[in-house]
Amino acid sequence: MARPSTEALPRFACPDWWEKIQAGQTPMAAVPVNHARAAKALAFFNRLKLPDVPGTPALSEACGDWFRDILVAFLASEDQSTKQRLVWELLCMVPKKNSKTTYVAALGLTALFMEEAPNRQMLLVAPSQNISERCFDQAQGMIRLDQRLQAIFKVQDHIKRIERRKTGTVFDVKTFDTSIVTGEIPILTIIDELHELGKKAKAAAVMQQIRGGGITMQGGQVLMITTQSDEAPAGIWRTELDKARKLTLTVEVSPRTEQGSLDSVDVSFAFDEAGPSVGIEVRVRTTGRTGVEMEALTACSVAALTIYDMCKSADRSMVIGDLTLWEKTGGRSGSYRRPQDEPDDSLLS
Repeated sequence: MARPSTEALPRFACPDWWEKIQAGQTPMAAVPVNHARAAKALAFFNRLKLPDVPGTPALSEACGDWFRDILVAFLASEDQSTKQRLVWELLCMVPKKNSKTTYVAALGLTALFMEEAPNRQMLLVAPSQNISERCFDQAQGMIRLDQRLQAIFKVQDHIKRIERRKTGTVFDVKTFDTSIVTGEIPILTIIDELHELGKKAKAAAVMQQIRGGGITMQGGQVLMITTQSDEAPAGIWRTELDKARKLTLTVEVSPRTEQGSLDSVDVSFAFDEAGPSVGIEVRVRTTGRTGVEMEALTACSVAALTIYDMCKSADRSMVIGDLTLWEKTGGRSGSYRRPQDEPDDSLLS
């Protein structure tokens, strides 16, 4: 996500995310970068070693390229004309058992090494004591495997702090708490396992404090990284996921809809192999005073277009059929139900 400071900044939409996945590429938009800064960040990151793997291999051979793409976008993005940073916030969702915590620890150390301003604070927030200890153990383990890194960084185990000796800037690892940023203004914050924070009371208020601190000083960034949740997104996790999906995964759609809160959106599919066709049904609910027909119709349209995009390589003759409002209850205009004798065409066939 990009801080919307001027209209000239690019929007990091990635409508071709599916094609990128099929091609084995990272499903994210191309981000303009400062190549010298990117090379410096990668050189440092790649030399770090895994402290809990036999043989302690370096990340140059043990890390997937997808995370290097994220590292470069987050730490080295740059507008080619203004020379200003472009990426201020980034949300990354990864499958489980993908070395996420280790990579996050390495990214934190890389950011600390790259920061030349004195006496700043960087922060990693974890939802539990176990996760924060795991991340700190990985970071300090990487340092203790390399004497040159020990000369660069000072490790304080008792407070989970790593300090760059040259600048006095620190990287603190903390467990989530409502007072976690009181009196502190982090220039970079990493939030690990964001989906777990969705269960925490006042998580939204803490996020507000983090963002409020970041924008008061030049260079404040937020990286949110999480594995997939077995439960439906809730709280701050649902809010951030919805924002990222709107920005990254879709082209902007702007129907004439009212601004309001939706209670739920349910999308279901009916497959008819004899057709073959796919029927799409969207149910939208709200407790607001205005109807949500347009939201439901828009969701149905986008779902049909998404299916077409994913299947067009097999059959470009697919037809998107009737888009119909079947039923509406409540609202100022009252209830409506479509007569049963009208045709029930599938939206996509």
